[in-house]
Amino acid sequence: MEVLLFLALIVIAVVCFSIGIKTFKGKNGVRLQYIQGYNELKENEKYSLMINKGNINFVSFTEGFNKDVGFPKIAIKNIKSTDIHMEIKQTEENKSVVGRAVVGGLILGPIGAVVGGISGLQKTLKEEKELYFIIKDKNDEDIVFKTLDEKGQGLVLQGFENNLKAMLQN
Repeated sequence: MEVLLFLALIVIAVVCFSIGIKTFKGKNGVRLQYIQGYNELKENEKYSLMINKGNINFVSFTEGFNKDVGFPKIAIKNIKSTDIHMEIKQTEENKSVVGRAVVGGLILGPIGAVVGGISGLQKTLKEEKELYFIIKDKNDEDIVFKTLDEKGQGLVLQGFENNLKAMLQN
């Protein structure tokens, strides 16, 4: 019994530690896809945005860091504001009439095939959420990024934005 309690405590500690690491990473860095607004970045390229020495550094996933060339960056003092915008896309999808009829037929015979086919006439509503991170510079130009399809990106982005907003207030 004591061994199980000890193991449970270890599992809880490991989970809390890993959540803490993700939160910490979100404070100073986040991975996003560039959309538009900053000529030094390539459209649709994925970047790690990292806060370092009063700048946001943009390190490309494909090119990485080249010490001879450096990497694009923007001074935090040149940022007016930041915002996270959520866009929800809804699409209707048809269910498979034939597939449902076959399954219904296998389970309940001809009556099941009819009922299964009829249930396939309904449409399902699919919701897809996309998060955008917008940096507004001192010239009121928007630099737009989109989150990657990675679990927990919204929380990491929120931590990054909170840290950046705190720096903007100082």
